[in-house]
Amino acid sequence: MHDVIQHTRFPDLDVIPANIDLSAAEVQLVTEVGREQVLASVLRQVRNEYDLILIDCQPSLGLLTVNALTAADGVIIPVAAEFFALRGVALLMDSIEKVKSRINPQLEVYGVLMTMYTRTLHAEEVVQRIYDAFPGKVFHTVISRSIKIADASVAAKPITMFSPQHATAKEYREVAREIVAQGIVALVFRLCVGKGRRWLKVFHVNLEEYQGRLERTSQPRQPKAARAYSDLIICCY
Repeated sequence: MHDVIQHTRFPDLDVIPANIDLSAAEVQLVTEVGREQVLASVLRQVRNEYDLILIDCQPSLGLLTVNALTAADGVIIPVAAEFFALRGVALLMDSIEKVKSRINPQLEVYGVLMTMYTRTLHAEEVVQRIYDAFPGKVFHTVISRSIKIADASVAAKPITMFSPQHATAKEYREVAREIVAQGIVALVFRLCVGKGRRWLKVFHVNLEEYQGRLERTSQPRQPKAARAYSDLIICCY
């Protein structure tokens, strides 16, 4: 496992990149005993070495995604503000419920994050449907559609470092603050305060901001993507 971990130039951030061989993994896993738990068994080797492990899944419901759900403690579901994405969310929720009932009873849905949002009636209708389907689970912050995301990928940098003052970077930082303030990673946050600023560097949150926001989150803000109706990570990078 340690042989494939790549250290990055960003403090306290390591990655395990995928390559073309991953496309054949599902075929190879079909005949494996306990094929749904292969990723979980591998991650157990390094789980205690990291404060947080993010598993970035491909947009499919195959065996690789089931492996990720089996290994995870919780799920953040990014949903593009487009009509056909709603069908994908319904199918994903079916898979999550099956994994939770049969393999990983501790699995939780941490939240739904709306992405690729544009100020159109179509996008706002999709956002409203997500709010109706996941009451109390949708992050208040939405991620706008922006060419800066593609530019950051080409530059091999997180958007929060590629263009830190851009609106999209600010939205991602706001999502990170929501994740911390809602207690999704509160335990990790408390553990890391004494270690320097490891967790804080990753999420661009300082302790003073966190303490000030924690109480205010009990009164949810109006999501800017849904003002017309109500006047969803990895993350977070």
